[in-house]
Amino acid sequence: MVFQPSSAQNLEGSSITLRCSYNSTSEPKVGSYQWVKDPGLVVKNSSPEFMGRVNFTSDQDFLLNRRADLKISDLRPSDSGLYRCVVNIHGLQETSGKGTELLIRRAQDLVVSQPSLAQGTEGGSITLRCSYLLPSEPKVGSYQWVKYPGLVVKNTSQEFTGRVNCTSDQGFLSEKRADIEIRDLRLNDSGLYHCVVNIHGLQETSGNGTGLQVTTAGELMEIQDVPVPQEPKWESVNRRVEVDPQMEPQRIMSTWCSSGLLCEVFFVPLGSPQLCW
Repeated sequence: MVFQPSSAQNLEGSSITLRCSYNSTSEPKVGSYQWVKDPGLVVKNSSPEFMGRVNFTSDQDFLLNRRADLKISDLRPSDSGLYRCVVNIHGLQETSGKGTELLIRRAQDLVVSQPSLAQGTEGGSITLRCSYLLPSEPKVGSYQWVKYPGLVVKNTSQEFTGRVNCTSDQGFLSEKRADIEIRDLRLNDSGLYHCVVNIHGLQETSGNGTGLQVTTAGELMEIQDVPVPQEPKWESVNRRVEVDPQMEPQRIMSTWCSSGLLCEVFFVPLGSPQLCW
């Protein structure tokens, strides 16, 4: 079986590694792999589209560590698309992963990244990782985590009361981190969590989602992809806010709601304690 994340994204001009691994009942001795971009373009350095821009996992890593990663450098908007990892082990049937959808954003865009999967144990704690890329230093902004289909993860919500910690203001603005820690994990915490970043002057942007699986103590569970739901689409109705330059710096904080319902935008001074709102 071949495993690869369902999605990945990065900025134009940067590089990215598309991850792929496989399992086999026996130790592979001879084999090979390739990446194919839909509808059928084999990714290799000799092709005009990728000339001199790709690197592959070594033969040793492929056979011993069962890795089949692909690194693409000097990313271009035309690199966006669906990439399939195809593994061929001698004596076994050629097998392909389900595909990784790669999105290349312009350098001035805000890009939010988060792992596709995470697993925790009931009663324990877990930190859901989130980071963002921005060509300039952010001055004012905020973030929140939303559990599908629209539950904002915060200490004041009944489901997460007293169980949530967020990255500090300094960590968010200086280190471009937007992590969240959930303590005293419960089985019903399992679900799809989106990291939503709001930088003043840019469009609010969400990551692709992290599928959290919470298991009972001692239980072993194979982490599987959590389907990314398509409907309903949740969005912040208020996209642009004018801030009086005479005011002290503010953290922009907005509630989320489904289309057609009233949303609010409110402000909290940057010096205030960090809340998961």
